[in-house]
Amino acid sequence: MTDRERKAGLLSRVPFFAGFEPADREHLAAGSRLQHAAEGDAVVEQGAVGTTLFVIESGRVKIETHTPPADPVILDVLGPGEVFGELALLTRRPRSAHVVAIEPSVFLCLDHRDLRAAIERSPAVALALLDNLATRIVGLGELVRSFAVSGLGPRLARRICALAASHGTRDGDGVRLDLPLTQREWALLSGASREAVNRQFRVWAERDLVKIEGGSLLILNLEALHKLADAAGLFGE
Repeated sequence: MTDRERKAGLLSRVPFFAGFEPADREHLAAGSRLQHAAEGDAVVEQGAVGTTLFVIESGRVKIETHTPPADPVILDVLGPGEVFGELALLTRRPRSAHVVAIEPSVFLCLDHRDLRAAIERSPAVALALLDNLATRIVGLGELVRSFAVSGLGPRLARRICALAASHGTRDGDGVRLDLPLTQREWALLSGASREAVNRQFRVWAERDLVKIEGGSLLILNLEALHKLADAAGLFGE
């Protein structure tokens, strides 16, 4: 398989590009490049001017924003088939977040000029872009709301349920969330201290909701976490 076939094949499997004509995907593949990142590499720097959209071929990244002196906040974790950097298609404004690889990763990098040309040729492409941006905005709105009105239990449960939907795999009667996240990163995901998150996991382990095994989280009762995600601080801080 040639690099061009590999790139075009990747684009054909990514939902974001479902509305693109095959000829548009071929054109984008021809003008794209592959980029590799090791664990811990910064792929996008907050504040930098960017003109590239990234498609994750393999690996995972965390999206985080930092406004000193406050601690960073992890907005999301993305994996294969997902995209980031969409705002580069619409504006030359500085990047709004850091993107850091949390495991070795490979990205397909698309230049904003090629994508804008595809948008101008096809209304379906513009609609795909708007749908992706709308989904991202709704997700951020829900995150802000959860930080504003929920205790740690519902906040952390909501983040785990969202990550399980996109990254979880069945493991017996449970769902395994095999993400290389440290305890500090779980804390940054939920807007709490590492100690508070550790206590919350211990409470849930005692209630047979989750089980921490090495570097992964085994969700034993996903339904209970879904209910907790909508509760008003059932377990509290």
